[in-house]
Amino acid sequence: WAMLCHLSAFAGFIVPFGSIIGPLIIWLIKKDEMQMVNEHGKKALNFQITMAIAYIICFVLMFVVIGVILLPIVAIFS
Repeated sequence: WAMLCHLSAFAGFIVPFGSIIGPLIIWLIKKDEMQMVNEHGKKALNFQITMAIAYIICFVLMFVVIGVILLPIVAIFS
């Protein structure tokens, strides 16, 4: 289940905001049953929220051309 928290982020390729919704659902369902899922679910969710914020910032910065450079870097890091 802990690994599925991280792998469910690939749902973002199919569903908008799926990279946040997938880990959130798994974490909410299994956090009380398994401590390891609680820890990894928080980490996966935190990372995906951070990446979503970075994508939004890059999109806004595209109007000043800096975002065009930063967006591929964030995508590779993600």
